[in-house]
Amino acid sequence: MIEQQITTGISLETFKNLPEDEWIEVINGELVKQTMSASYKHVNVIENLYDLL
Repeated sequence: MIEQQITTGISLETFKNLPEDEWIEVINGELVKQTMSASYKHVNVIENLYDLL
């Protein structure tokens, strides 16, 4: 997933330094949310906003 972010114009350094629970939208319209837990970074991709309901 990080590789996809890099190819859509978000550098790896920028990605690592985003605040916790930051939302970013990639070119293909997917919404990406990152969260931190026990020093691990988790990236959740929500392909459709209805998945949030």
